[in-house]
Amino acid sequence: MKGKKVNAKDEKGTNQIIQRKEGKSFVKPKGAQDSFTPPKSSGKSNKSLPSKLQSNMESSLGHDFSNVGIHTNSEKAVQMNARAFTQGEQVHFAPGEFNPSSTSGKNLIGHEFTHVAQQRAGVVKPTKVLQKGVAINDNKGLESEADNFGQKAARGEAVSKYRSSSLGIRSSLRTAQAKSNVVQMAMQETNFGKFYDDTYALTSGAGGRRGLDIILRFEPKNTVDAELIGLTQTHHAINNGTPFYLNSDNFYKGHAIQSGDATNLPDQGVSNEGTHIDRLKARNNPIYGSRIMNAGETLKDTPLDNNTTANPTKVGLTKLDPTSNATYQLGYNYTDAGGTHKNKAAILSDAPSVGSVNMSSNSSQIFETTALAIKGNHEGTYYGSVRWGWKTNAKGLHSIIPFKVLTKELPSPTFMKAAKIWNNSKNSAGADTLDLPVQWPATIHNTPLAALRTGKSVASQILADIPRGATLTVLNDSSNWLHVQLDKTQPGIILNSHGRAAVMSGNLIRGYVSRSLVNKDASYI
Repeated sequence: MKGKKVNAKDEKGTNQIIQRKEGKSFVKPKGAQDSFTPPKSSGKSNKSLPSKLQSNMESSLGHDFSNVGIHTNSEKAVQMNARAFTQGEQVHFAPGEFNPSSTSGKNLIGHEFTHVAQQRAGVVKPTKVLQKGVAINDNKGLESEADNFGQKAARGEAVSKYRSSSLGIRSSLRTAQAKSNVVQMAMQETNFGKFYDDTYALTSGAGGRRGLDIILRFEPKNTVDAELIGLTQTHHAINNGTPFYLNSDNFYKGHAIQSGDATNLPDQGVSNEGTHIDRLKARNNPIYGSRIMNAGETLKDTPLDNNTTANPTKVGLTKLDPTSNATYQLGYNYTDAGGTHKNKAAILSDAPSVGSVNMSSNSSQIFETTALAIKGNHEGTYYGSVRWGWKTNAKGLHSIIPFKVLTKELPSPTFMKAAKIWNNSKNSAGADTLDLPVQWPATIHNTPLAALRTGKSVASQILADIPRGATLTVLNDSSNWLHVQLDKTQPGIILNSHGRAAVMSGNLIRGYVSRSLVNKDASYI
């Protein structure tokens, strides 16, 4: 991940990092009791890891973590757009991310302490360099290993018997600390996959041009069952505090959320007026990077990529990598008819910037990117979304917006509102646009148990009984029988034999529920 400028002397040449007073803590010495008080550098009491968690990780990974520094509420993590990052013997957590009392918090801690072990083993080498020479390692093998071993370590499960292709950890790990100036950071995870910002850096030019470069990757989990996954996104631009449209073109304004339908976005300090699906006006396919689709084609017909060469597809930005030959590729995760498991990441590269007007103050470009199954058993399922972009403040400071998960499943209400506008639009040549799924979350109410059925009538086969309070996604609301999708592992859901046979990968099941039994999330259209 890339972030705002980081003081180079803080991040390279030595493992000694300048630390803020607030939020600093240390791991307890091996074998210490709960009463242990960590070293003080600010005259204030500091936090420490729970004894059980530290003991679990030390016994699991075979390392003494007594001298590892932990920095909670880390401004550096925020600057680097990371939930957490590790450099040598120092682990930084962004505000709200250090939570040793929750399972997800323990897993993140385990992930980062696995990075400590990897760096001690001397296997972590720079894979890219940020501004001012800050070295980053984003090796997929090491990240996957940190996910796997970190969860086991948090539980105290020995990892010495596990092996991985990255060679990051072995039962014979060297315990001597290796000098490391390489930073490793956690990805952004949804219920169905992981988003990575393989490139994320600010750009600027004359006349107040501001922007950034990004290569964004979505790695689907094995719970996904999709033969094609595309990335689609919304764009929201502000110039001097008011909505701005590409090249000041009213075509884009007419295809965006209007002021009368806009809602405030408290976390951004503006409304969502002007938000629209991010495609050039000649395009009629919402999947980022895809070509103009012909009459009769659907999202399933979206090409795998836009590589026009005979070389293997390499998504990137040619100004940074002349060997790149595509701006997108579709992903997938499924098992084919022959029983072969197939997995591929969905990727896009983008270089959004505005130079037709001066964007040097009180301006921004903000994006929400979501992964969507466009073919396969999960067709029409959204796999979560991330927010990213840049902004300038009143003083002209140009900064990156943290690359962060916005939703775990359905994209935001703003995205859905923009999708509905897109669906009702045509491209600049008058061709119909290919529809995006417009969906909303809901809960069962007004009845102790609702029937999930195979069809749109009480005469259709029952698949399951769904209790009051169960959550579901409404896929289609065009009739009084709603087509819905839900996670069958929710408490109280009872599947019969027909329902068990209908369950898809990821514990998802689809069917129909009477509209009268469903309570809509009011934040969605």
